[in-house]
Order: sequence, then structure tokens, then C-alpha cells
Amino acid sequence: MSEEAERDEVISYITKRIEELRRELTILEALLRIVKGGSSEAEERKHTRGSRPTSVKVISVGGNVVADIVESGDGVKIVFTETIPSSNPVVKSFLIKLLQDKERKGEIRAYEVNERRGFITSIEIKGVPKRSFYRELELALEYVWEELHGGKH
Repeated sequence: MSEEAERDEVISYITKRIEELRRELTILEALLRIVKGGSSEAEERKHTRGSRPTSVKVISVGGNVVADIVESGDGVKIVFTETIPSSNPVVKSFLIKLLQDKERKGEIRAYEVNERRGFITSIEIKGVPKRSFYRELELALEYVWEELHGGKH
């Protein structure tokens, strides 16, 4: 292997490792906020006040953590590990449509999409959904992730 190829391989490895560590740091920071019962952002505090998490589920695709699903007594909060463009057609036509359908059918009481600067940071779902809803939600998040990243894992 040439010196340049080795250098490119090292650069690729370091870049990938930095991305992994950033995702891990994001998750750990979110978990710390949950454990402390608050957040550094006033908006998130407003939405989580009075509802202690009962469990946290990590959604991953091909080793990439996509989101944390934080369950509490009155619903769930999906916290994304990276922001998702709110204008993305896949998000609007698939993920948001799924939530709209579940709300219309009475399977969830309500949902709220939290955005910052045109990007979705989290989604809160009120009303305790059925267990099958979690699997649907997981599949929807995986699909959105794959579409946003061109099918790459």
C-alpha cells in the first residue's frame, strides 16, 4: 500500500471515529439531561417538566444511532442524534403523516414537532401508544434515516 493510500485510510478512520464519538457525546448529554430532570435548553425543559422518564430506547441503523425514544408516564419523546431538515419531503410525507394518521385514529392523543432554525430536534407524542406503535415508529425512523443518508449506513 502506498504512503498516500495509507494516509487516506488513516484520515478516513479518524473522521469516522470523530463522527461516532460526536454521536455518542450527543446521546450521553441527552441522557444526562434526562437523569438531571432538565435540559440546557428552556424549550426542552418546558416540554419535559413533570414527566420523569421510565425508559430510554436507542434506535440505530447499521451502527449509527438515529434517535433516543424516551418513555414517560404520559407519552414519549423522540430525541434525534442529528438534526433533520423539517422541509425534507420524506419527513413530511412519511414520518409526519404517520403521526397524523395515529392522532386521527385516536392511537395517540397529540404530537408536537420541535424545530430550531428549520431543523427538527425532537418530537413529543402525548398519550401512551400501543406497543406495536413503537415498532412502527422505529421502522419509520430507520426509513427516514436511510433516505436522508442515501441508503448509506
